[in-house]
Amino acid sequence: MIRVGDVARIIERAAPLALALPEDNPGLQAGRADAGVRGVLVALDPTPAAVRRAVHAKADLLVTHHP
Repeated sequence: MIRVGDVARIIERAAPLALALPEDNPGLQAGRADAGVRGVLVALDPTPAAVRRAVHAKADLLVTHHP
């Protein structure tokens, strides 16, 4: 099974952490890198509505552009 850390590494290949601006907050913000992932929801911001959609969709991971 793919893990949160696996997804993070895939994203970081496309958008390396070294390219983040000093005020950016990249990377895993909550949860565990070893947690399994069966479903992912992608959103611009981690708004309450995005979190509700992720829960409703039974997504194991919410990936956002803005942490």
